[in-house]
Amino acid sequence: MSVYLDHYLAVLSRIETGLGKALVAVGRHHPADAGVAHVCARMARECDDHARSIDAFARRHLRDASGGVEHAGAAAFAGPHGGGIGLLRDLHALYLLAADCEISWTIADRAAQAAGDAELAEVVARCRAETSGQVAWLRARIREVAGAAVAGGG
Repeated sequence: MSVYLDHYLAVLSRIETGLGKALVAVGRHHPADAGVAHVCARMARECDDHARSIDAFARRHLRDASGGVEHAGAAAFAGPHGGGIGLLRDLHALYLLAADCEISWTIADRAAQAAGDAELAEVVARCRAETSGQVAWLRARIREVAGAAVAGGG
């Protein structure tokens, strides 16, 4: 297995962990919106599972690539915001993080295919599909919230 793939999977684990933490923060910050709170909690569990899956795979098959992990993707989540516009800003930030994860899973999928690693490809396919669902939900929720938040000045 390529040291570059090792490194990229370490990056992927880190960004999944970051997305999971951001989802927990947003869900807790917006308890009045039960849909957001509930779905964020579920998606955070998925992120934790994704990171554990990659970490478990790495422990069994890959070199240690955890040192010096850098990633030029989405900026770190700065924390939740209040008010109607705050929810929109939080969903937007989560969307950017989730989209970063989604494209990273796509890259990992291509790398697993190129390496002929069926076990990794299976893990990646499952995680990528769940992440694509997260991105789709966030996009739809942003559409729901955006009109009222922006037009209403909330």
